[in-house]
Amino acid sequence: MLPSIRRTAAAALFSASAAVASGSASAAPVIQFDIDGAPASSATANVGAGVCVGCFVNTAISGSLDNQVFSLGQGQSETFNFFTVTVGGFFAAAAVNVSATLAFDLPTGISVQGNGSGGFVTVFGVLSGGTLTWNDLPTSVLLSDGSAFSVDFSDIAAFGIGNSATVTATVTATTVAVPEPASLALFGAGLLGLGLTRRMRRSHGADVQA
Repeated sequence: MLPSIRRTAAAALFSASAAVASGSASAAPVIQFDIDGAPASSATANVGAGVCVGCFVNTAISGSLDNQVFSLGQGQSETFNFFTVTVGGFFAAAAVNVSATLAFDLPTGISVQGNGSGGFVTVFGVLSGGTLTWNDLPTSVLLSDGSAFSVDFSDIAAFGIGNSATVTATVTATTVAVPEPASLALFGAGLLGLGLTRRMRRSHGADVQA
């Protein structure tokens, strides 16, 4: 009976190894992302010192933000619209400070905050210009499995007709951890247990008949 058990164990481990190797060859490891829209993701702007006659600065989260679902392999990036900044007023030439938070449904519980500063000018909201530079981005996020990704928001440097500009967000997978072969041990143990159970039943049946 012992040789039969050994053969069963060897076959189980071989089958498990082949299954894991086949899965690894067919798909490279990736990080799954699902961006959360407003209000979890948010952006606010405050007008600073300057000349301001009836001026304002508004922000609006992109309506398509909540639909951003993607996966990235190591070194890959995804860029999407994050929020829009709109300035207005009779006449304005002032500093502005912006704070924004990008939230994720996947990876769960992750959010990244950025703080930016700059300035803007506008005449009746028709002819406008402005700059915005993020002071603390890009930033890196380390996940529990050893994977890591970075998040960056685009700067603004624009002047011309109109009074709005769009800030984009870029997510880059910097390190993607290869899943540990825990499934190999579980799969092999399952096959081994199944084989042993069948052998014991057959042996028990033979003893009863004898």
